[in-house]
Amino acid sequence: MTGQRGREAVGEDAGDAAGEFAPRHEDDVATVERAIRGELAGPLAVCGPPYGGRHDLLEHVADAAGATYRRLDPGTDAATVRRALDDGPLVVEGCHHLYERRIGGFDDLDAVLRAFAATETPVVAGWNSYAWTYLAHVRDVDRTFAERVESTPANAADLAALLLNRYDDLPTFAANPTTDGAVTTRQVSITLRGRTVSVPIPVPNRRVLGTGLDGGEVDPTDVVFERLAAVSMGNVGVATAIWEATRRDELRPSDVAPAGDGIDLDRETAFCLRVLLSKERVARPEFDRLVDHATRALARLRRADVITVEDGIVRLAPAAVPTAVRETDRRGLQ
Repeated sequence: MTGQRGREAVGEDAGDAAGEFAPRHEDDVATVERAIRGELAGPLAVCGPPYGGRHDLLEHVADAAGATYRRLDPGTDAATVRRALDDGPLVVEGCHHLYERRIGGFDDLDAVLRAFAATETPVVAGWNSYAWTYLAHVRDVDRTFAERVESTPANAADLAALLLNRYDDLPTFAANPTTDGAVTTRQVSITLRGRTVSVPIPVPNRRVLGTGLDGGEVDPTDVVFERLAAVSMGNVGVATAIWEATRRDELRPSDVAPAGDGIDLDRETAFCLRVLLSKERVARPEFDRLVDHATRALARLRRADVITVEDGIVRLAPAAVPTAVRETDRRGLQ
């Protein structure tokens, strides 16, 4: 694309390559483009989960608008962002790298938020959605921005179209083996006289009957991608990573699982995982400032293939995002 000005990609992360397939809602893209043209009353926040294609969208918008582009690394200070505001319309990705979860760890974030609030330069800022939720509670980060755009999860049909078109060596799809009966039960919560109870409801077992509700055959391919959409939470980058990790000659729905599935964590290790879920990439010394036994906790996550460590940067594995969400939400960590 032409018209690109002052573009600088800081800390390129190969894990985001999967996000190139992320579906983009036309209205959201239009909102981002309006923001970079200065047509909003203030900065725009673009929020999305780890590896969900946020980087690709923002890079595309910066290229198309000829805007300055900055992708922040772990440990980036406020001065880097403030200087970029002097270069005209700014697209800055990775604003979640501007803070640490400790006393004194929010100074750079606060300085950048003040600069965003005071500038007349059009700004589009990319945030990890888990970091955004946390910061909206502890720092009122949402008050700085005129509008916010959230990524839209992909459904099973989206994922099937994207992945089946991308790969040439496709597996044979098969149903899970089962010894279940033709009828199974599903627990349904109902409220009676102010009390919520769980009631078992009999339902047909599609895996045994091999038919859908309309009487047609259930295609194992559809069931695999339904499972993939559910496990990945519709995150295209995560789904792609799980697909690549579980792909084999014959693929069943039960084969589709995130990295680290079934891992048993203590609260200290789970906290490290929440930090990674919120920031995606973290400089190794940051964990030493946050956790007493960081070396032990990170070693455990590394053995479970939940993280990678290279050149002093700890990175959450894309295929492990669902595990990080499940294990940290279960403990109520924010």
